[in-house]
Amino acid sequence: MKTKATRTKWHCAVSFFLRTATCLLMLVIAQTQASIGRNELALETAVEAAVSNNPSLAEVQARYAALAEIPSQVSALPDPMLQLGLM
Repeated sequence: MKTKATRTKWHCAVSFFLRTATCLLMLVIAQTQASIGRNELALETAVEAAVSNNPSLAEVQARYAALAEIPSQVSALPDPMLQLGLM
């Protein structure tokens, strides 16, 4: 049979544990919320970073620039043709 002193010690130990666990949990939640607020990334910033660091887009831009340097064939003369007519 447990004595009243044993039950009181047990109750104090459990109470202390629950208070400590609650305080630690609140501290963790507060730190998590604070870190979430600092690590927000704006959509515009994310898109700008993705576009500037995308090697595929850089390749497409280089191809576009190379194709833009090729002269147009609109002003070229037509191909000469030889016709031979018999009778």
